[in-house]
Amino acid sequence: MDSWKKGLATLIGLGCLGITPLTRAQSTPTPTPHVYPEDAVNEILKNCREETETFLPPDLIEPLCECVLTEFQAQFSHGDYQKLIAEAEKKREDPPQFLEIGQQCAVQLF
Repeated sequence: MDSWKKGLATLIGLGCLGITPLTRAQSTPTPTPHVYPEDAVNEILKNCREETETFLPPDLIEPLCECVLTEFQAQFSHGDYQKLIAEAEKKREDPPQFLEIGQQCAVQLF
């Protein structure tokens, strides 16, 4: 199996562990997005690219990262996003909300 497929399977497979139910039927209207400062947008995209470049081909990284950014802005104000990041740094683990967004974007795109 290609390494990107393994990585994607791992990302999506987290839902199989009961972390997040993954179905395409979960289509709730996306709220109006919050506007993040340009440096925050760039940082989110940079981090996403770095996290996915080991298992996704280059042509799939950008759509996934754009989806993740769009969902972050739709679901969290910039202040709430910063609080989640600070909490994640203390716990040394990604917030479950972020993993859920990554999984949802992967399901939507792939």
